[in-house]
Amino acid sequence: MQDQITSIIVDDEKDGRDGLESVIISTLSDVKVIAKAENAQNALEIIIQSTPDIVFLDIQMPTHDGFWLVEKIHKLKIDTCIIFITAFDEYAIKA
Repeated sequence: MQDQITSIIVDDEKDGRDGLESVIISTLSDVKVIAKAENAQNALEIIIQSTPDIVFLDIQMPTHDGFWLVEKIHKLKIDTCIIFITAFDEYAIKA
């Protein structure tokens, strides 16, 4: 049996976090959501502690945006896959 893929969801909107978790649970049987964070700073702490395989990351958040978090993850050389989630088209190219 293959190990589950671990993930966290980072989104400042609770409905966004909960909705994405619901989609993951219902469609991606190999992916387990191990944590949800409402901001980039909390997410960084979780990522350092748990090193998830995937980070589902909102871009536009108060205080620190998703790009700030990606920069921190890269500086710390944490091996994780980033999947950006956003409703804003203008972030697509930068992401």
